[in-house]
Amino acid sequence: MLNGRSNLAFIPTAFISGEGRYYYNFLKRLEKGKSISTNSANYIGVPDNYGLSFQTFYIEDGSRIRTTTQVYNFGIVWGLQRNYQNRFSLDFNIGSSILTALSSR
Repeated sequence: MLNGRSNLAFIPTAFISGEGRYYYNFLKRLEKGKSISTNSANYIGVPDNYGLSFQTFYIEDGSRIRTTTQVYNFGIVWGLQRNYQNRFSLDFNIGSSILTALSSR
């Protein structure tokens, strides 16, 4: 809400994401006769995300405010990944992270 009024905004954002993973239960899955093709296993991961967002607010007096926001997210997760026939994949992870956002005008 800006100046006591509701606003609807389209906010273009660009993100770059990456994640390092260590898959740890390949041998256990092989011993049970389960598939490990294309990394079907459990993992510990370190996700890393960086984003950049640009916003412009138009004020009633004709002026405008432009802001740029940088978002950085880093954490650790535990997850599992399963790949099935017909290119169907399941990936689930849970964990914690630190999120930092810096705004400038």
